[in-house]
Amino acid sequence: MESAWANVKSFDQMLECNRAYISGDKQETPFYLGPLEPELDTLKPLLHELNDRELGFFSVHVWPSENSVVDGYVFQGRGCTYGFVQRNNASNELIKILVGLHPTFYVNVSLNREILTNNFPQRSFPITRSGKMLNRDVIWENSDKDEVLHWEGPYDRHAKESIGILENISMEAADILKDCYAIHLCAAEFGEGCAVKTLADCYDMVRRIIQLQVLRSLRII
Repeated sequence: MESAWANVKSFDQMLECNRAYISGDKQETPFYLGPLEPELDTLKPLLHELNDRELGFFSVHVWPSENSVVDGYVFQGRGCTYGFVQRNNASNELIKILVGLHPTFYVNVSLNREILTNNFPQRSFPITRSGKMLNRDVIWENSDKDEVLHWEGPYDRHAKESIGILENISMEAADILKDCYAIHLCAAEFGEGCAVKTLADCYDMVRRIIQLQVLRSLRII
């Protein structure tokens, strides 16, 4: 693992490392030991924006909603994104907006592995993508590889794993994430809705809400 990750002491430094990874200046993260997948190329500008200090979304896991062909399989994406945000007024407003996206998008929010909000189906749920062999009628989900992850009911497995991975690299980083909201946003249907773009749009709404709050506090409106 590159030393920059082992030396992170703040949330801003974590965001900086992620931006360098998205740009290609770093070749791995604690969560993915390799460069960003080519199928995410079109999402790089949005990911870079989300991982900027102003928005402050530390992205860990992303799947596109577009169809793709990999190793002879046609994959149909269920767009989703997962990451961490610091607790503040802006993130509280963001969560309210994300919850309001249901039923088009499912959202789970947890804090230090304790679930605060969850409207995912209470059953095993393939959250990433499904596929079929080219020129065959066999459609499959739930591969024995890491191609398809599952939402496992009410327990936030992803937050536990993400914090646990960073504990092996930097205790400071793990402690930072324990005090952050873990947010998992996922499209309800395959091929419907880009979670990364939706999250960026929600941040635009948050900006407007915060601006209105400031103006009201100053009694300008």
